[in-house]
Amino acid sequence: MGYFSGIGSVKTTSSNPYFVPGQYVLKVVKTAVGESTRSGKGAFFVSEFQIVESTTQERPAGTTVADVQFFSKGEISLANIKKVVGAILGCDPNEVNEEVMEKITEGEGTLLAGRYLACNAYEITTRAGNPFTKLDYRALTSDESETLESGNKVLDEPSHSEKVGPLAAVIG
Repeated sequence: MGYFSGIGSVKTTSSNPYFVPGQYVLKVVKTAVGESTRSGKGAFFVSEFQIVESTTQERPAGTTVADVQFFSKGEISLANIKKVVGAILGCDPNEVNEEVMEKITEGEGTLLAGRYLACNAYEITTRAGNPFTKLDYRALTSDESETLESGNKVLDEPSHSEKVGPLAAVIG
């Protein structure tokens, strides 16, 4: 038996950096479901993004980051998933349902790849006294999308609450 015996049956894992406090414009790489190789972690939903713009040098443009939500955390994870998917789709998070989630996680999870959204990441202290980076997502407005497409910076633009992108186009 050689040193590499059994290598063919071993699964590899990937790990992207997490968010640090700052403001971001993100491009969706994938939205997928996976199973953790760590004991006790279980299944998770991952939103993987490429940073297009950033206000922090720790996570510059071009960096790939991920937001991972473990289903074992219950309703808090489901609520966080609804928020990020709602922002990606440009819809009210309450419109995100099981049908939408099944559709966007099919195959490699790239149905939403290429869509843009904004994220404000900030640190809070948990009840246990530990630091935690909280993520607030929002859809880009049509003005911000046009700004981005013209090659200008979105983070220099004022924030708007207008929603873009019909949900029906994704599940229809």
